[in-house]
Amino acid sequence: MVALRAPEPVTSALVLTLALMTTGLEAESEPEPEVKTSLAIETPEESWRRAGFRVSLGYMLDGLLAVDGPPDGAVHTAIVRVGARLDEDWSLFATLRYGVRHSRPLGLRYSGTVEPTVHLFDGLTLAVGVGVAGFVITETEVSSPEPESDIVASYTLPEAKPLLGACLGAGVIALLRADYVLVSSDLLSYGPTVQFDTQWTGCVEQLGRSDPDTGEPILLRQYWQHFGASVGFAFWWR
Repeated sequence: MVALRAPEPVTSALVLTLALMTTGLEAESEPEPEVKTSLAIETPEESWRRAGFRVSLGYMLDGLLAVDGPPDGAVHTAIVRVGARLDEDWSLFATLRYGVRHSRPLGLRYSGTVEPTVHLFDGLTLAVGVGVAGFVITETEVSSPEPESDIVASYTLPEAKPLLGACLGAGVIALLRADYVLVSSDLLSYGPTVQFDTQWTGCVEQLGRSDPDTGEPILLRQYWQHFGASVGFAFWWR
């Protein structure tokens, strides 16, 4: 018998057709690459606008002006603030301040305030605070006034003159503060701060004698008033 053979052109066409079909099937079987949307990157400024815990350490130079004679002048103050950013517009902080008066008479000034804070624009904030403040001055370098030589009970002096010989007391403070915060990273920011405040202090001095009827120590009391202006610098963490 004689074997029949297809012509060469027909054979080549069949091989090419099979190759194309195979390639097409392999292409259809391969999965298409998955398209993933890249996550948006949050800037440091945006992260600081989010609600969350905040803490700050800073230094302020206080300039005090006393009304009618109490000690005043410069006070070097360390500041600790703890609070939270509530939303994009508001924060709430508690601030502790401890200051040292290096000029004579030597003494300490302290305060603790609660401060609602509004965020205005571009890192500028404005805080209004109220709280407790006081002085610790063991010696004012003047003699303690005694209204009567035979005083037998505690007495409140009607004015700030003559000055008490010492002051250990506290009172009320109200303040207005502006901060400008420069963002350094997601976790750190810093900036200058300016503050104005007024303080009323009930000073107490013990005379070293006791009330003959009650046995309680005899005290002299006097009220001091100060106005303050402060500049400083603070670091913030979140």
